[in-house]
Amino acid sequence: MILNIPKKITNKIRIESKRWFPKEFYTDLVGTISPKDKVLNVIGCWIPSDLDDYTSDSQVELPPHWRKESNKYAESIGGVIVGSAHSHPYSAKDTLCSPAYRLDASPSSADFESMGREIIGIVAVLENSEGKLSTTIKFYGPILKLDVKII
Repeated sequence: MILNIPKKITNKIRIESKRWFPKEFYTDLVGTISPKDKVLNVIGCWIPSDLDDYTSDSQVELPPHWRKESNKYAESIGGVIVGSAHSHPYSAKDTLCSPAYRLDASPSSADFESMGREIIGIVAVLENSEGKLSTTIKFYGPILKLDVKII
């Protein structure tokens, strides 16, 4: 599968992730899907107007009305929801005290559980000792869930 996402959209996600720091930022990704699910083209993103009511420094709650609103937006610009992106904010203390592998832009176990057939973008927002923020963004999925039977 190929994901095409314009730099202006990834830049917007990075900027918003920094703006929301130290809270998590969230956006739904709007796009088009080619026949046979081979190519996803992201054409926009939808940011909840009430994000502040549902975000903290450790999680974003996803109320049902968000998907209804983002679906309306997606339809209005000729797309569908193909996934989402959110940030993982790390304070200067986290950045200085945690092993580097814990600070990358990778999904948490909760992120994997919620992925399903959509893509997910993770933005690691790291604060350095001077308070400057840097970002790394990576995209994952869709994921194939396994029905595991231990025999």
